[in-house]
Amino acid sequence: MTCPLTGKATGLDEGDRKGCGALVLSCCYIERSTQTDFQSWKDSISNAETGFWVGLTPDGPWESFTAVLPLSIIPKSLNSNHFAFEITMKNGKKHATLRSLAVIANDSDIKLEVSVCPINKLNSSMINDKSTSSTNNVDEVFENQWYQPTSGWTSNHSSDHGIELGQWSTKDCSYSSKAFFEPRLPPDWKWTSPWKIEKSTSVDCDGWAYAADIQNLNWPSSWRSSKSPHDYVRRRRWVRTRQLLQEQSVEIARNVVAIVDPYSSTALPWTAMIKDMDLCLQVRPFSVKSDESYNWSQVLSLGCDSLPKQQQSSLSRQSTMKQSSVPSRNSVLRLADLEKKDVLSYCSPLVGIKQYFWLSVGVDASIVHTDLNMPVYDWKFSFNSILRLENKLPYEAEYSIWEKSAEGNMVERQHGIVSSGGSAFIYSADIRKSIYLTLFVQNDWILEKDAELIMDLLSLEHVSSFWMVQKRTQRKLRVSVEHDLGASDAAPKTIRLFVPYWIKNNSSIPLAYRIVEIEQAVNADADSLSRPDSLSRPDSLSRVAKSSKFSLRYSSKSLVRRGSVSQKSTQILEVIEDCAMNYIMLSPQDYVNSSTNTRESRDNTFRPAQVAICVAVGRCKQYSIGVSLFELENKVYDAILTHLIMLLSATLC
Repeated sequence: MTCPLTGKATGLDEGDRKGCGALVLSCCYIERSTQTDFQSWKDSISNAETGFWVGLTPDGPWESFTAVLPLSIIPKSLNSNHFAFEITMKNGKKHATLRSLAVIANDSDIKLEVSVCPINKLNSSMINDKSTSSTNNVDEVFENQWYQPTSGWTSNHSSDHGIELGQWSTKDCSYSSKAFFEPRLPPDWKWTSPWKIEKSTSVDCDGWAYAADIQNLNWPSSWRSSKSPHDYVRRRRWVRTRQLLQEQSVEIARNVVAIVDPYSSTALPWTAMIKDMDLCLQVRPFSVKSDESYNWSQVLSLGCDSLPKQQQSSLSRQSTMKQSSVPSRNSVLRLADLEKKDVLSYCSPLVGIKQYFWLSVGVDASIVHTDLNMPVYDWKFSFNSILRLENKLPYEAEYSIWEKSAEGNMVERQHGIVSSGGSAFIYSADIRKSIYLTLFVQNDWILEKDAELIMDLLSLEHVSSFWMVQKRTQRKLRVSVEHDLGASDAAPKTIRLFVPYWIKNNSSIPLAYRIVEIEQAVNADADSLSRPDSLSRPDSLSRVAKSSKFSLRYSSKSLVRRGSVSQKSTQILEVIEDCAMNYIMLSPQDYVNSSTNTRESRDNTFRPAQVAICVAVGRCKQYSIGVSLFELENKVYDAILTHLIMLLSATLC
C-alpha cells in the first residue's frame, strides 16, 4: 500500500482496525501556524529524535525511522525479521518502500505468474501430477489404423497377433471399440477442452505414429513419425482436459503472490524469506484459459555455470549437457538455500500438445549492511527468455527456430515475424540441443541452405555468417551473425543478424550503383580523380566538376579541403541497377575476399585495396568516382556523395 505522510494522524476505531493490513505507520509533525514561538520550540526539541515508526502489528514492536533518509537501500529489522527500506526520488519527492529482501524482475515480453510453495507440499501442488490431489487431469483415447496393400490405410478392426482390436482403444489395448468412446466424467469434475489430436514430437503432421504391429508400437517409447515399407500399423492420441470443481477441490498449500507484467518487478512476501518456512519459488506463463496453462516451473543447473566457456573442455561440456538432460524430480529454487548463479527453468505443458516453455533465471544478490555492520543479502530473481533473436537488417523477417533431435530429425519449435530493428523472444528452444534457423527476409531474400546452425553449446561450432539469395535478381549476400552467450551456459543468449552496410535512397532521384575495388595514393592532384578505368570517357567527370557551379573545388566539404587523393579502380565487383529497392544491403568483406586484397604500387610497396561505391542517376551510364566504404564509415567523405549526385543530375542526364 502507499501512505503519503502529509496530513494529520487520525485514529482508527475497532471496526476500521480489523479491516486494516498488518503494516501500521505512525508519524509525528507540527504546524508552524499553531506555534507562536516556533524557534524556541524548535530549540527545545533539537535533541529529540523525529520521524516515523513502523510496526508489523498495531501493538508493535515499533521500529523508528529518521526523517532524513538517504537515497539508498537500508536494512531494517522488524520483530527479528529483516526488511529492505528503499528510498527513491520521483518527481522531486522521496518515496520510501518497505519490502522483503527478495525481488522478482520479469525481463521477458509476456506476463508471468509467480508463486511460492512449501517443499513438503510440492507434489500435491504440481498441476498435471495425475494424483488424486490434482485439480486438472488429461484423458486419452487412441485411434488405430491398419495398412492394406490394395486399399491403403483402413479403420476396419483386425486381429493383430491374436489381439482383437477395434479402431478406438485405450493405451494398453485392454479395451477397444469400433466407435469412438469417451471416458466417464467422474463426479465433481468438468470438461475444460474439446477432444484434440496430440501432435508431439516424432509424429507426422496429422499426429500418426507408425510401427510394424501394435506390439511394437509401445507409445510413446518406440514409434516412427513416417511410414517405412515394413510398417502396417499406425495410431494417434486424442486428449481432453478435465478440471475438479472449485468447491470440491483439495486445498493446495500454494500462494500465488503476483502476476508480473513484462519488464516489471515485484517483491516477494516477507514471510517467503523466513528460512524455517522452507519455501520454493516457481513461475509459469500467465494464461486466462485453463487448457492453455503450463505446469509450475522446475529448474536445471548445468553444473559449469561458474566457469567461463573458454575454460570448459568440449568433453566436460558434453558430459554436463548430458547429465542435465534428465532433470531430477521437483528440482526447484529453494528460497532458504540460495546462491548467486544462472539456472535453466522449464514449464512442461499441461495437455501435452504444446512444447516446453524455457526461461533463464538469474539469481543475484547485493549486500546491504546493518547498524552492526553485519552483511544482509538483498536477492533479485531475473526471469528472461533463454534465447533472443535480434533483427538488425533493414527489412522485416520471418523466422523459424528448429531443434535437432537425438535421432537427427529437425523439429520446429517456434515461428514468427520480427520487425527491422526488433527482437523475438524464443521460449520453446532447448539450448542443450543444436538450434537451427530458417529465415525469409522481406524483398525476396531466402537462405541459400535449408537451415543454418545458429547455436550449439556442445561444440561452439555455430556459424558466424550465412548466405542469402534474392530470388528476383539472384544477388548473393552474406549476413553476419553475432553471438552473445552470456557469462554462463544458463544465461540468456542473444543472436544478432546484420550486414555491415546498407544504402537508403531518401531522395526522389532514382539511383544505380556499382561496387568497385580501388587503390588510393595520397598527395596527388585532386583534379586527377576519375571513374573506373573500364568506363568510357575517363576524364569526363573531371571536366564536369570544373564547369559545374556545384564544383567540389569550391565546396566547404570538398576533397580539396580534406587533402588530395588519387584513385585508381582495379575492377568492378557488382552492378546494382534496380532503382526500385528501398534498401540495398551490402557485405563488402566478400568482395575483397573474392579478389586480390593488396596491390603493388610504383614504389614497390603494397597498399590495401578498398571497396568503394559509385553512383549514377537513373539509367545514365556516367558514374561518380568511387567513394571508399571504409572512409565513408569514418566520415572522411562527409556529404561528398550528395555533391556527386547533384553534379550528375545537373549535367549528365
